[in-house]
This record gives sequence, C-alpha cells and structure tokens, in this order.
Amino acid sequence: MIREHGGPSDDRSQLIRRLRELIEALDARMPHLEREGEVQIANDAAALRSKAIARIARLELGWEAEPPPWVPASAE
Repeated sequence: MIREHGGPSDDRSQLIRRLRELIEALDARMPHLEREGEVQIANDAAALRSKAIARIARLELGWEAEPPPWVPASAE
C-alpha cells in the first residue's frame, strides 16, 4: 500500500500528536526521588515537558520556527 503525503498540515498534526504523547508519558512517570540522579531526571523531564507544550502552541498558531518578536521569551 502506498501512502501519499498529505502536506504540511498533516506533518504538523502528526508532530502535535507525538508531542502530546510525549507529555502524556512524562506525566505518567512517577519519580523515585530516593534513587541517585532521579532529581535531575525529574527536573529534565519537567523542562522537556515545558518545551513540548511551547512547541505545540507554536505549531497550533502556525509558527514553524521562532515566534514573532512581540512574543515574550517566557512564552516559549
């Protein structure tokens, strides 16, 4: 079966779907803070989650790369 490429809109939808799956997996993970290095892993996971949320927002607004200059850096 040959699958035809649907274009940029399909690519964006697929990326958003995968980012949401990533966020779901990060949310489902229970940190074991008694383990060595786990605090850093939890911090890294939180940072990755924030970046994924920001990326979804940019994709949903149609910003492919960087947001316009009027968007504050904290919104990324």
